[in-house]
Amino acid sequence: SQTVDNCEGKTNIVKVVISDAPNPIVQPVSYCEGETTNPLTAQVNELTNPASAYQLIWYDENHSKIADGPTGPTPTAVMRSGETLTSTYRYYVTQKLTDTGAESTESEIVVTVYANPVLTITNPPAVCETEVDLASAVALTNEVAGMVYNKSYFKEATGSTTMNTSKVQESGTYGVQYAYNANVNSGAQCKSKIEPITVTIDTLKVVVENVTTCPDMSAKFTSEVKTNASSVTYAWTGNGDSGSTAEFETKKFMGGNYGDHYPYSLTVTAGTCSETL
Repeated sequence: SQTVDNCEGKTNIVKVVISDAPNPIVQPVSYCEGETTNPLTAQVNELTNPASAYQLIWYDENHSKIADGPTGPTPTAVMRSGETLTSTYRYYVTQKLTDTGAESTESEIVVTVYANPVLTITNPPAVCETEVDLASAVALTNEVAGMVYNKSYFKEATGSTTMNTSKVQESGTYGVQYAYNANVNSGAQCKSKIEPITVTIDTLKVVVENVTTCPDMSAKFTSEVKTNASSVTYAWTGNGDSGSTAEFETKKFMGGNYGDHYPYSLTVTAGTCSETL
């Protein structure tokens, strides 16, 4: 009953039912996408009777009975269609007193599957003798809020050798992998595939020495070019003359005198590099 201003209301009867079959004790379960899963378990609640007096009964998310016994069904660690961050599966378990057949209400076991990171790679543009940061080539397409991602970079696309930096100074195909700790039951990290990043860093070194010749004769220049680029072009100019090969022979210096100087220049372009001498 309740009393208001010293006036007591009618008395209502309250029934307290003490069940012989209290709810089982359960814990949530979590996995990374694709992990090997284990059968579900529950602890018999011994509030009124010893554990040996009960039998566990398992139900799916539609509350349909699927098994009985100490262990339940083996959940899946597959993401549901259309879900890219987490997927949730629900199972239910009761405990039944074998002597009387009294069955408890259901305890819910929530199984959470965390998606592995999915990376999109945009290979960086070719550069000339400039450091490239691999991090700028990577985009995470399914970031799970609240998670801290560990980013690993590798010298090879296979992920064999880990680097301690994301910055590289040589051409090559490198690897990247993201992972995060979702505190899943196995203690594993949810990891992306190792994705390849192709980097092109062109190099160029040009050496040309001065040459001498005699009056009324031509001169022959030879250039030495070291580069990793597949395409190299040459542009010689000077004294109204021009050329486009690694070796260049001038026109004859008609009427020239000993000691005369004729300036020439060479521009070499290799990939994204260019050098003028």
